[in-house]
Amino acid sequence: MKPSTLTHRVICTVVGVVLLAGCSAAESSISSDGATARTQHLSPEMQKLIAMTRADHKVPVQLVTRIRSWMVHVPASAPLLYVSDDGYYPAVVDVFNYTTGSMVGQVTDSSFEYLSSPCSDSKGNVYVPDFKSGAVYEIAHRTTNVIKSWSNNGNPIGCSVSSTGNLAVTAFHYGGVYSDGGVIIYPGAGNSGTLYQGPGDDFPATYDKAGNLFLEADYADQCTSPCLAELPNGSSSWIILSYKQHIYFPSSVELMGTTLGVGDQQEGGGSESAIYATTVSGNSAKNKHTTTLTDSNCGSGNDLVSWANVSAKPDGLQLKTVTGAAGANVLCETLDEWKFPAGGNQIGTIGGASAPHGATLIE
Repeated sequence: MKPSTLTHRVICTVVGVVLLAGCSAAESSISSDGATARTQHLSPEMQKLIAMTRADHKVPVQLVTRIRSWMVHVPASAPLLYVSDDGYYPAVVDVFNYTTGSMVGQVTDSSFEYLSSPCSDSKGNVYVPDFKSGAVYEIAHRTTNVIKSWSNNGNPIGCSVSSTGNLAVTAFHYGGVYSDGGVIIYPGAGNSGTLYQGPGDDFPATYDKAGNLFLEADYADQCTSPCLAELPNGSSSWIILSYKQHIYFPSSVELMGTTLGVGDQQEGGGSESAIYATTVSGNSAKNKHTTTLTDSNCGSGNDLVSWANVSAKPDGLQLKTVTGAAGANVLCETLDEWKFPAGGNQIGTIGGASAPHGATLIE
Protein backbone atom coordinates (compact mmCIF):
# COMPACT_ATOMS: atom_id res chain seq x y z
CA MET A 1 0.00 0.00 0.00
CA LYS A 2 1.43 3.35 -1.00
CA PRO A 3 1.66 6.13 1.60
CA SER A 4 -0.77 8.34 -0.31
CA THR A 5 -3.51 5.75 0.27
CA LEU A 6 -2.95 5.95 4.01
CA THR A 7 -3.52 9.68 4.30
CA HIS A 8 -7.23 9.74 3.46
CA ARG A 9 -8.16 8.81 7.03
CA VAL A 10 -5.85 11.29 8.72
CA ILE A 11 -7.43 14.36 10.28
CA CYS A 12 -5.20 17.26 11.24
CA THR A 13 -6.41 19.51 14.05
CA VAL A 14 -4.78 22.92 13.88
CA VAL A 15 -5.63 25.42 16.62
CA GLY A 16 -9.32 24.65 16.38
CA VAL A 17 -9.29 24.43 12.58
CA VAL A 18 -9.79 20.92 11.22
CA LEU A 19 -8.15 20.05 7.91
CA LEU A 20 -8.61 16.80 6.03
CA ALA A 21 -5.32 15.57 4.62
CA GLY A 22 -5.30 15.97 0.88
CA CYS A 23 -8.14 18.51 0.92
CA SER A 24 -7.67 22.09 -0.21
CA ALA A 25 -7.48 24.70 2.55
CA ALA A 26 -6.44 28.30 2.22
CA GLU A 27 -3.60 29.53 4.39
CA SER A 28 -4.85 31.41 7.42
CA SER A 29 -3.22 33.32 10.25
CA ILE A 30 -4.34 33.83 13.82
CA SER A 31 -2.84 35.27 16.97
CA SER A 32 -2.73 33.60 20.37
CA ASP A 33 -1.04 35.08 23.43
CA GLY A 34 0.85 37.47 21.20
CA ALA A 35 2.29 34.71 19.05
CA THR A 36 1.37 34.29 15.39
CA ALA A 37 0.23 30.87 14.27
CA ARG A 38 -0.62 29.71 10.78
CA THR A 39 -1.90 26.70 8.98
CA GLN A 40 -0.16 25.48 5.87
CA HIS A 41 -1.04 23.35 2.87
CA LEU A 42 0.00 19.74 3.39
CA SER A 43 3.01 19.26 1.15
CA PRO A 44 3.84 15.85 -0.35
CA GLU A 45 6.59 15.54 2.25
CA MET A 46 4.11 16.16 5.08
CA GLN A 47 1.67 13.61 3.63
CA LYS A 48 4.46 11.05 3.56
CA LEU A 49 5.30 11.83 7.16
CA ILE A 50 1.66 11.35 8.13
CA ALA A 51 1.76 7.96 6.45
CA MET A 52 4.52 6.92 8.84
CA THR A 53 2.11 6.92 11.78
CA ARG A 54 -1.46 5.93 12.47
CA ALA A 55 -1.96 9.14 14.47
CA ASP A 56 -4.31 12.00 13.74
CA HIS A 57 -1.29 14.07 12.89
CA LYS A 58 -1.02 17.66 14.07
CA VAL A 59 0.69 20.09 11.74
CA PRO A 60 3.17 22.47 13.40
CA VAL A 61 1.35 25.77 13.70
CA GLN A 62 3.19 28.15 15.98
CA LEU A 63 5.33 30.57 14.02
CA VAL A 64 7.72 31.87 16.63
CA THR A 65 10.74 34.07 16.06
CA ARG A 66 13.69 32.90 18.14
CA ILE A 67 16.82 35.01 18.09
CA ARG A 68 19.19 32.38 19.42
CA SER A 69 19.58 29.04 21.08
CA TRP A 70 19.91 28.92 24.84
CA MET A 71 21.07 26.61 27.62
CA VAL A 72 21.38 27.02 31.37
CA HIS A 73 24.14 25.49 33.47
CA VAL A 74 23.64 21.77 34.04
CA PRO A 75 25.79 19.59 36.34
CA ALA A 76 28.21 17.53 34.28
CA SER A 77 26.90 14.38 35.94
CA ALA A 78 23.35 14.91 34.69
CA PRO A 79 22.40 12.99 31.50
CA LEU A 80 20.76 15.14 28.82
CA LEU A 81 17.79 14.19 26.66
CA TYR A 82 17.74 15.90 23.24
CA VAL A 83 14.22 15.93 21.75
CA SER A 84 13.13 16.95 18.25
CA ASP A 85 10.10 19.23 18.64
CA ASP A 86 7.90 19.97 15.63
CA GLY A 87 5.29 22.01 17.48
CA TYR A 88 6.82 25.19 16.12
CA TYR A 89 7.85 26.44 12.72
CA PRO A 90 10.79 26.58 12.44
CA ALA A 91 11.15 23.40 14.49
CA VAL A 92 13.44 23.23 17.53
CA VAL A 93 15.46 20.71 19.51
CA ASP A 94 14.54 20.77 23.20
CA VAL A 95 17.15 19.79 25.78
CA PHE A 96 16.07 18.27 29.11
CA ASN A 97 17.93 17.37 32.27
CA TYR A 98 17.00 13.69 32.36
CA THR A 99 17.51 13.50 36.14
CA THR A 100 15.09 16.32 36.99
CA GLY A 101 12.88 16.33 33.88
CA SER A 102 13.26 20.08 33.47
CA MET A 103 13.95 21.83 30.17
CA VAL A 104 17.47 23.30 30.25
CA GLY A 105 17.90 24.52 26.68
CA GLN A 106 16.70 24.76 23.09
CA VAL A 107 18.58 24.48 19.81
CA THR A 108 17.22 26.79 17.14
CA ASP A 109 18.22 27.27 13.54
CA SER A 110 16.42 29.08 10.74
CA SER A 111 17.05 26.06 8.49
CA PHE A 112 15.08 23.64 10.67
CA GLU A 113 11.80 22.58 9.03
CA TYR A 114 10.38 19.25 10.25
CA LEU A 115 12.78 17.36 12.49
CA SER A 116 12.51 13.60 12.90
CA SER A 117 14.21 11.04 15.17
CA PRO A 118 17.66 12.06 16.47
CA CYS A 119 20.59 9.85 17.45
CA SER A 120 23.93 10.30 19.21
CA ASP A 121 27.46 8.88 19.05
CA SER A 122 29.72 7.54 21.78
CA LYS A 123 31.16 11.03 22.33
CA GLY A 124 27.72 12.48 22.99
CA ASN A 125 27.39 14.46 19.75
CA VAL A 126 23.77 14.58 18.59
CA TYR A 127 22.54 14.15 15.00
CA VAL A 128 19.09 15.42 13.97
CA PRO A 129 17.50 14.60 10.58
CA ASP A 130 15.09 16.99 8.90
CA PHE A 131 12.37 15.01 7.13
CA LYS A 132 11.20 17.86 4.92
CA SER A 133 14.45 19.49 3.80
CA GLY A 134 16.55 16.32 3.61
CA ALA A 135 19.26 17.79 5.82
CA VAL A 136 20.95 16.23 8.85
CA TYR A 137 22.43 18.45 11.56
CA GLU A 138 25.16 17.70 14.09
CA ILE A 139 24.99 19.33 17.53
CA ALA A 140 28.17 19.36 19.62
CA HIS A 141 28.27 17.39 22.86
CA ARG A 142 26.21 19.00 25.68
CA THR A 143 25.81 22.27 23.78
CA THR A 144 23.33 24.01 21.48
CA ASN A 145 25.95 24.52 18.76
CA VAL A 146 25.09 23.19 15.30
CA ILE A 147 28.58 22.38 13.99
CA LYS A 148 27.90 20.48 10.76
CA SER A 149 25.16 19.55 8.31
CA TRP A 150 24.62 17.13 5.45
CA SER A 151 22.08 17.20 2.63
CA ASN A 152 20.62 14.45 0.46
CA ASN A 153 17.69 13.73 -1.85
CA GLY A 154 15.74 11.67 0.64
CA ASN A 155 13.30 12.21 3.48
CA PRO A 156 15.40 11.24 6.51
CA ILE A 157 13.40 9.89 9.45
CA GLY A 158 16.12 8.61 11.76
CA CYS A 159 19.79 7.85 12.20
CA SER A 160 22.29 5.70 14.07
CA VAL A 161 26.04 5.87 14.69
CA SER A 162 28.18 2.73 14.76
CA SER A 163 30.88 1.96 17.32
CA THR A 164 33.42 3.00 14.66
CA GLY A 165 31.73 6.37 14.10
CA ASN A 166 29.88 5.68 10.85
CA LEU A 167 26.70 7.75 10.55
CA ALA A 168 23.73 5.91 9.00
CA VAL A 169 20.79 8.12 7.97
CA THR A 170 17.53 6.34 7.15
CA ALA A 171 15.34 7.83 4.42
CA PHE A 172 11.65 6.91 4.36
CA HIS A 173 11.80 7.61 0.62
CA TYR A 174 14.78 8.51 -1.49
CA GLY A 175 14.41 10.37 -4.77
CA GLY A 176 10.63 10.71 -4.99
CA VAL A 177 7.24 10.12 -3.40
CA TYR A 178 6.86 6.59 -4.77
CA SER A 179 10.49 5.51 -4.59
CA ASP A 180 11.84 3.06 -2.07
CA GLY A 181 13.67 4.27 0.97
CA GLY A 182 17.28 3.65 1.83
CA VAL A 183 20.11 4.30 4.20
CA ILE A 184 22.93 6.74 3.48
CA ILE A 185 26.11 5.77 5.33
CA TYR A 186 28.73 8.44 5.97
CA PRO A 187 31.98 6.68 7.02
CA GLY A 188 33.39 8.35 10.11
CA ALA A 189 30.53 10.89 9.85
CA GLY A 190 32.50 12.42 6.99
CA ASN A 191 31.28 14.60 4.15
CA SER A 192 30.54 11.88 1.56
CA GLY A 193 28.01 9.09 1.93
CA THR A 194 26.86 6.01 0.03
CA LEU A 195 23.21 5.16 -0.52
CA TYR A 196 22.10 1.58 0.18
CA GLN A 197 18.64 1.38 -1.37
CA GLY A 198 16.25 -0.09 1.17
CA PRO A 199 13.76 -2.93 0.83
CA GLY A 200 10.68 -0.67 0.99
CA ASP A 201 9.48 2.43 2.80
CA ASP A 202 12.13 2.38 5.50
CA PHE A 203 11.73 3.26 9.18
CA PRO A 204 14.60 4.33 11.50
CA ALA A 205 17.50 1.87 11.44
CA THR A 206 20.02 1.04 14.13
CA TYR A 207 23.48 -0.47 14.35
CA ASP A 208 24.31 -3.37 16.61
CA LYS A 209 27.69 -3.61 18.33
CA ALA A 210 29.15 -5.59 15.40
CA GLY A 211 28.29 -2.88 12.87
CA ASN A 212 25.33 -4.67 11.32
CA LEU A 213 22.39 -2.41 10.46
CA PHE A 214 18.73 -3.31 11.05
CA LEU A 215 15.46 -1.66 10.02
CA GLU A 216 11.78 -2.28 9.47
CA ALA A 217 10.24 -1.67 6.06
CA ASP A 218 6.87 -1.87 4.34
CA TYR A 219 4.75 -1.15 1.25
CA ALA A 220 7.17 -1.80 -1.60
CA ASP A 221 9.32 -4.31 -3.47
CA GLN A 222 10.67 -7.01 -1.15
CA CYS A 223 8.53 -5.92 1.81
CA THR A 224 4.94 -5.79 0.62
CA SER A 225 3.99 -6.29 4.28
CA PRO A 226 6.02 -5.17 7.31
CA CYS A 227 9.36 -6.92 7.54
CA LEU A 228 12.66 -6.84 9.43
CA ALA A 229 15.78 -6.42 7.31
CA GLU A 230 19.54 -6.48 7.92
CA LEU A 231 22.46 -4.88 6.10
CA PRO A 232 25.40 -6.95 7.35
CA ASN A 233 28.62 -5.13 8.12
CA GLY A 234 30.64 -4.86 4.90
CA SER A 235 27.74 -5.90 2.65
CA SER A 236 25.90 -3.82 0.07
CA SER A 237 22.69 -5.89 0.01
CA TRP A 238 19.82 -6.09 2.46
CA ILE A 239 18.69 -9.46 3.82
CA ILE A 240 15.02 -9.98 4.67
CA LEU A 241 15.11 -11.86 7.95
CA SER A 242 12.80 -14.73 8.73
CA TYR A 243 10.76 -13.32 11.64
CA LYS A 244 7.65 -15.06 12.98
CA GLN A 245 6.62 -12.08 15.10
CA HIS A 246 4.02 -10.18 13.08
CA ILE A 247 4.65 -6.43 12.85
CA TYR A 248 1.34 -4.64 12.39
CA PHE A 249 2.68 -1.11 11.85
CA PRO A 250 6.44 -0.54 11.50
CA SER A 251 8.42 1.62 13.91
CA SER A 252 12.10 2.10 14.62
CA VAL A 253 14.66 -0.48 15.66
CA GLU A 254 16.86 0.37 18.66
CA LEU A 255 19.69 -1.48 20.37
CA MET A 256 18.40 -2.45 23.81
CA GLY A 257 21.48 -3.79 25.59
CA THR A 258 22.02 -7.36 24.39
CA THR A 259 18.97 -7.49 22.12
CA LEU A 260 17.41 -5.49 19.31
CA GLY A 261 14.27 -3.57 20.17
CA VAL A 262 11.93 -4.01 17.20
CA GLY A 263 9.10 -1.49 17.43
CA ASP A 264 5.46 -1.94 16.49
CA GLN A 265 3.21 1.14 16.51
CA GLN A 266 0.12 -1.06 16.68
CA GLU A 267 0.74 -4.28 18.62
CA GLY A 268 -1.78 -6.95 17.64
CA GLY A 269 -3.58 -4.41 15.48
CA GLY A 270 -4.72 -2.57 18.62
CA SER A 271 -4.16 0.90 20.03
CA GLU A 272 -0.90 0.39 21.93
CA SER A 273 2.72 0.24 20.82
CA ALA A 274 5.20 -2.50 21.70
CA ILE A 275 8.89 -3.30 21.64
CA TYR A 276 9.90 -6.83 20.69
CA ALA A 277 13.22 -7.84 22.32
CA THR A 278 14.74 -9.68 19.38
CA THR A 279 17.81 -11.82 18.79
CA VAL A 280 19.28 -12.55 15.36
CA SER A 281 21.08 -15.69 14.21
CA GLY A 282 22.03 -15.99 10.57
CA ASN A 283 19.04 -15.06 8.45
CA SER A 284 16.53 -15.62 11.24
CA ALA A 285 15.26 -13.37 14.01
CA LYS A 286 13.29 -14.34 17.13
CA ASN A 287 11.20 -12.30 19.53
CA LYS A 288 12.32 -13.28 23.04
CA HIS A 289 10.03 -10.93 24.95
CA THR A 290 7.22 -8.47 24.18
CA THR A 291 7.17 -5.16 26.06
CA THR A 292 3.72 -3.61 25.69
CA LEU A 293 3.65 0.16 26.22
CA THR A 294 0.40 1.60 27.56
CA ASP A 295 -0.35 5.24 28.25
CA SER A 296 -2.78 6.97 30.59
CA ASN A 297 -2.15 10.49 29.30
CA CYS A 298 -4.95 10.36 26.76
CA GLY A 299 -7.66 7.95 25.79
CA SER A 300 -6.26 7.11 22.37
CA GLY A 301 -3.54 4.66 23.36
CA ASN A 302 -0.11 5.54 22.04
CA ASP A 303 1.84 5.71 18.82
CA LEU A 304 5.59 5.34 19.28
CA VAL A 305 7.50 5.99 16.06
CA SER A 306 10.90 6.03 17.81
CA TRP A 307 12.39 6.07 21.28
CA ALA A 308 15.64 6.51 23.21
CA ASN A 309 17.02 3.61 25.20
CA VAL A 310 17.83 4.83 28.71
CA SER A 311 19.81 3.59 31.69
CA ALA A 312 21.31 4.98 34.86
CA LYS A 313 24.58 5.57 32.98
CA PRO A 314 24.06 6.12 29.25
CA ASP A 315 27.08 5.29 27.14
CA GLY A 316 25.81 4.70 23.64
CA LEU A 317 26.60 1.35 22.08
CA GLN A 318 28.46 0.21 25.20
CA LEU A 319 25.21 -0.17 27.15
CA LYS A 320 25.02 -3.55 28.85
CA THR A 321 21.66 -3.03 30.53
CA VAL A 322 18.77 -0.87 29.36
CA THR A 323 16.25 0.03 32.03
CA GLY A 324 13.79 2.13 30.08
CA ALA A 325 12.52 3.65 26.86
CA ALA A 326 11.79 7.36 26.47
CA GLY A 327 9.85 8.35 23.40
CA ALA A 328 7.33 10.62 21.79
CA ASN A 329 3.72 9.49 21.88
CA VAL A 330 2.53 11.29 18.76
CA LEU A 331 -1.11 10.49 19.53
CA CYS A 332 -0.98 12.45 22.78
CA GLU A 333 1.91 14.76 21.80
CA THR A 334 3.74 13.86 25.02
CA LEU A 335 7.25 12.72 25.86
CA ASP A 336 6.85 9.62 28.02
CA GLU A 337 9.05 7.03 29.69
CA TRP A 338 8.41 3.34 30.26
CA LYS A 339 10.27 0.65 32.17
CA PHE A 340 12.08 -1.91 30.06
CA PRO A 341 11.56 -4.80 29.74
CA ALA A 342 8.55 -4.59 32.09
CA GLY A 343 6.57 -2.10 30.01
CA GLY A 344 3.02 -1.38 31.09
CA ASN A 345 1.83 2.14 31.80
CA GLN A 346 4.28 5.00 31.47
CA ILE A 347 6.25 5.79 34.64
CA GLY A 348 6.60 9.47 33.84
CA THR A 349 5.98 12.26 31.38
CA ILE A 350 8.52 14.99 30.66
CA GLY A 351 6.73 18.26 30.12
CA GLY A 352 7.75 21.24 28.01
CA ALA A 353 7.97 19.84 24.50
CA SER A 354 5.19 21.12 22.23
CA ALA A 355 5.04 18.25 19.71
CA PRO A 356 7.94 15.83 20.30
CA HIS A 357 8.92 13.43 17.55
CA GLY A 358 11.96 11.55 18.87
CA ALA A 359 14.70 11.64 21.49
CA THR A 360 18.26 10.57 22.26
CA LEU A 361 20.00 10.40 25.64
CA ILE A 362 23.63 11.40 26.21
CA GLU A 363 26.04 11.73 29.09
